[in-house]
Amino acid sequence: ADQSEKIEEQFRTNGRAALKIGQQLEMAEAKKRQCDTASLLIRQWWMMENLAEQEELSGEALQVNEEVRGAIPSSSCRMDPLFTRSENSLEAARALKALRTVVKSRGNSASGALLDPVSRHRFDVTSRLIQRTS
Repeated sequence: ADQSEKIEEQFRTNGRAALKIGQQLEMAEAKKRQCDTASLLIRQWWMMENLAEQEELSGEALQVNEEVRGAIPSSSCRMDPLFTRSENSLEAARALKALRTVVKSRGNSASGALLDPVSRHRFDVTSRLIQRTS
């Protein structure tokens, strides 16, 4: 009886520890997913920003509608395949929704006023490309 009580007590103690470890792992995984999502959004923003900058510097307008609709062969597209290949349409829709949220958040915060003129211009040019792509 004494030994079974010891075993039961160890089970309770170790069970609590295992539960705490499990909860910590779940939180860590949730934070990792959040970081991965933020990292992906940043990469997508940079990609759109770079494309908008290239368009502005070259003076040659991107044929966004034609590329997105597949009227231009994928080998000739300047946009990311995420937006030009029909099999990526669901992922592209999610990406554009997240990018539009970034654009909207600037208008809803004081941070937009803190941007220097060059950064503000880059943001505006990028946001226009995101709207055209949407």
